[in-house]
Amino acid sequence: AMQEFINRYPSSEFVEDASNVIDDIQKRLELKGFENAKQYYRMQKWNAAVIAFDSFASSYPDSKYNEEVLYLKFMAQYEYAMQSISIRQIERFQEANEFYKEFIDRYPESSFLRDAEKFYAKSLEEINDLSSY
Repeated sequence: AMQEFINRYPSSEFVEDASNVIDDIQKRLELKGFENAKQYYRMQKWNAAVIAFDSFASSYPDSKYNEEVLYLKFMAQYEYAMQSISIRQIERFQEANEFYKEFIDRYPESSFLRDAEKFYAKSLEEINDLSSY
């Protein structure tokens, strides 16, 4: 409705107010999308969390939450691999490692870096252990 108002009355004195309402709503929707994706993570629905984080990043490519989204996506995939059956673990750890690399490439100075590196090392150890079977 606000966008329609702006389109219909572009020279109105209320255009700025309407734009502010649109911006506020967009920020609220972005936060809601982020919290919804994190809810899967909190519920330990690892695969659903990965999908939700992908969906969020696709819907909000410039979001201020994307650093945490990529970190949590890596962590969710790591946990998913840990809880998988053994014949699926290697491929799932490898996928987690790809998510780690994407995270590091985009956010090399992240506050989540130390924790991510620790789990990346654990993931590599798991792959090595599983490969020796």
